[in-house]
Amino acid sequence: MPRTTNPSLGLANRPTMTEVFKDSVQSALKEVLGDSGSRATIYHLGPVDYEDIGDVHARLKTIFGTGALTLERAIVEQLALRMDLPALALRSNDIVKSVSLARAIARHRRKS
Repeated sequence: MPRTTNPSLGLANRPTMTEVFKDSVQSALKEVLGDSGSRATIYHLGPVDYEDIGDVHARLKTIFGTGALTLERAIVEQLALRMDLPALALRSNDIVKSVSLARAIARHRRKS
């Protein structure tokens, strides 16, 4: 992934918040489903708008039903790791709320 100036995280030569979220999704899928399972899932997700957290949630829910919650928790854990946050800081049963909180933290870091 190309490194860019990241106004969301407030750091130079870092991925944007969208890139961090996308990497978190891909890493979590690989961690939970393995290499071939993650590749198949990414294929079946189709073109995902990683800016739209609800889109990611809806696509995972369509494929995995209630099992999407397990994947979403793994995604949030990966996101917290990449943002150097305690995993519990983003813990929620709602990926939209968790990622929105992460984005708010990134904006706050940028202002500090």
